[in-house]
Amino acid sequence: MKEDCHLSFLKVKKLNPQANSDSNLVLRFQYALKFVEVLEQKKRIINIDETWINEKDFRRKCWRQRYVSNTIGTTAVAPRITFMVAIDTDGSVFYTLS
Repeated sequence: MKEDCHLSFLKVKKLNPQANSDSNLVLRFQYALKFVEVLEQKKRIINIDETWINEKDFRRKCWRQRYVSNTIGTTAVAPRITFMVAIDTDGSVFYTLS
């Protein structure tokens, strides 16, 4: 492919939203300070997070012509697969997949 078609096997660059903006970094820092404060009071904290699988394409690399952008669009999975997990400070884990 490299010699015949003049292609390169490169890492795919996915376009993601900016999760580490300045305001998000400040908010996470404030959360961590409050979290430590509550832990010192011996309270039970339950952290719940939700995520979903919304992609069909999990390629890390793909063939492209030289000097051509190696980005791919993300396509949505329909219906979306949702995964929720909860963990507490005692180590108990709860989860659901829908």
